[in-house]
Amino acid sequence: MPTEVTIPEGGLELNVARQFDHPIERVWRAYTEPAHLREWWGPRGYEVTEVEVDLRPGGSWRMVHRAPDGNSYAFHGEYLEIEPPRRLVQTFIFDGSPNDVVHETMVLEPLGTGTMLRGLSRFPSRESMEESLAAGMVDGMRETYDRLDEHLAATRERA
Repeated sequence: MPTEVTIPEGGLELNVARQFDHPIERVWRAYTEPAHLREWWGPRGYEVTEVEVDLRPGGSWRMVHRAPDGNSYAFHGEYLEIEPPRRLVQTFIFDGSPNDVVHETMVLEPLGTGTMLRGLSRFPSRESMEESLAAGMVDGMRETYDRLDEHLAATRERA
């Protein structure tokens, strides 16, 4: 199933919906455990070189990936709310724009034998949102969720 991304006109939010044919517990683990994140986080061709996860309210996370051209990009944030395996609220900060703190909420809903992921990203300003969109955020999200789905399928036997 393709990733649906909607942006309400004039707002500061981006909504994401993606269905996975995998149980909610597997999607949660893939989304929160470093060994899994290392395998799927970011666009194709990017290598995750650093993953840190302190999964608790007030804990932090950090991801660094290297692009095919050799440039590295780092992201980090703080976990604000955690309700395994259904809800995760965190901040998202690109190290290249440290003042642009995006608040993200991810909700997982059981859907038969699968899972519906719904995400909301709330930007601090219209300018911040437009910069992220111009940098390819939507295509990057779609590709990243495709990679998550592929990772879940490839690890199905080991789960």
